Amino acid sequence: MDCKLVHINLIGFIEQSLPDELFAEVNKHIGECAHCQALFQNVNSTYNSYEKILKPTVNPFIYTRIEQRLHTKRHPEIVPQSMMFRRVQSIAATVLILVGVSLGVFLGKNLSGSSFTLSSSEKTERLNAYAAEYNLTSVSEENYDVLLNNE
Repeated sequence: MDCKLVHINLIGFIEQSLPDELFAEVNKHIGECAHCQALFQNVNSTYNSYEKILKPTVNPFIYTRIEQRLHTKRHPEIVPQSMMFRRVQSIAATVLILVGVSLGVFLGKNLSGSSFTLSSSEKTERLNAYAAEYNLTSVSEENYDVLLNNE
């Protein structure tokens, strides 16, 4: 047997997975050839040192856990409570705004409908002040009503 075939089958020889005839030939060649024997010693010590390294323990349920996480991310079953709280909060804010606007419109209409009364001397005084300010020649009771109601 030549060295090249020994090099090809060296790992199989170390693992003892070669057929019996080939195993015997490689064993005989390693016993006779110093170069192949040195190579065998080096590869065998390296191969055996890997077995001494602690192998990490693999969780047997890792695949099912990953699959479960992927499934729950794709198909959430129930809306979380925080999402429900946000929805209720936005609805409550909308209702409060509508109530505030309605109350403002209602109060505004009631306050604008109320009129205050002035005596005739006060009315005349105000009309004269307005006439003087805008250079009007005639002022009357009708002018006061127009000015008061912005007509």
